[in-house]
Amino acid sequence: MDINKKLNNIVEAVFMLSLVGILVFVSNISIIPLALVPILFSIYIFRNGFGKFFLVFVLSASVSLLYLDLYDSLAIFISILAISLLFTLAIKYIKSDKAEIVLVAIVLSLIFIGLYVFAMKKEGLSLDYLAENLKEYLENSLDYNFSLDVYRLSLALFPSMFTFFSVIYSILGIKLIRNYVNIKEGSLEDLDNINEIRIENKDILTIVAFMAIIYIVCNFLKLNMTYVKVNMLAILVEILAFNGLSAYDYMISKSNIPLSRGFQWFFIIILLQFLIILFIILGFIDIILDVRKKRSFNEEQR
Repeated sequence: MDINKKLNNIVEAVFMLSLVGILVFVSNISIIPLALVPILFSIYIFRNGFGKFFLVFVLSASVSLLYLDLYDSLAIFISILAISLLFTLAIKYIKSDKAEIVLVAIVLSLIFIGLYVFAMKKEGLSLDYLAENLKEYLENSLDYNFSLDVYRLSLALFPSMFTFFSVIYSILGIKLIRNYVNIKEGSLEDLDNINEIRIENKDILTIVAFMAIIYIVCNFLKLNMTYVKVNMLAILVEILAFNGLSAYDYMISKSNIPLSRGFQWFFIIILLQFLIILFIILGFIDIILDVRKKRSFNEEQR
């Protein structure tokens, strides 16, 4: 029995090493394979422990030197290590689903922003250079004629853009890890009822305090405060939009509409650019009125 167990562990480690190598190798085509690596590593930690994980991680990083230069390999695998441990420790020690998602999303945002800045420094790029090239490309390809400041401001929104993707990635990552480990090991609870997570009044105070700290730090670092203010506003809008989407998902999950939930979301995703304002408004209303609670109360009355 011990021999079979050891053999299974070796096969699993070799498979993990091969899979990570392939995903990292094809990451120059798409970022999605690379995004799967920390999730796979976190699942591997829950199933096999930190010792075996670090062995596979070191071997994977070493193999990557065959097709990546040293600086790229260090940047990628240090980020993978940080994100893998972030997912694992947050899931293991934080009991609140909302706190778990928020913490992971915040740290992910910082990691992604750091990687973006690192890549720009490595390539010798600047915001002005990117804005000038974008302006030239769009004006040559399309009938656009905006000032350079507009392009510069658009490109300066990358922190809020990374925050947006970090929230989505944190939810998907936590759900995949917890649900898979629960099925295989039974040691974690599924991440169900995500649509019951909402922004409450007390959360607004926390968000405002956190942004005030960010504002003070950015001002101390003498960053362009116009860019900082625009990013903070964009992040606030994103928070309202996510809250509105969560409230909407809760409502359709409780509705009697004959269309399936997945089919309804298919149309929402297609029409999201037109409906986003409605979700932002719904998210704001939900903070004040708690539409989920009112919906549940109405169902109980029936």
